Amino acid sequence: MIAFLRQLRGFAHPYRGRFFSGPARRGFYGFTNGALLGAAKVVIDLIFSGSSNFHESLEKEPC
Repeated sequence: MIAFLRQLRGFAHPYRGRFFSGPARRGFYGFTNGALLGAAKVVIDLIFSGSSNFHESLEKEPC
């Protein structure tokens, strides 16, 4: 099994930059996904209630 993993590591060597940048890209995706949900909430409030006071909604949200 060790020999197999060493051989596999040799194949993956050219892609080590992609491997190590993966966690950073996942973090960026998570942040933008959350920001998109927050923006959608503001837009929905604006459409259905007619007004959206963004500053008041930020004060009400728990952090």
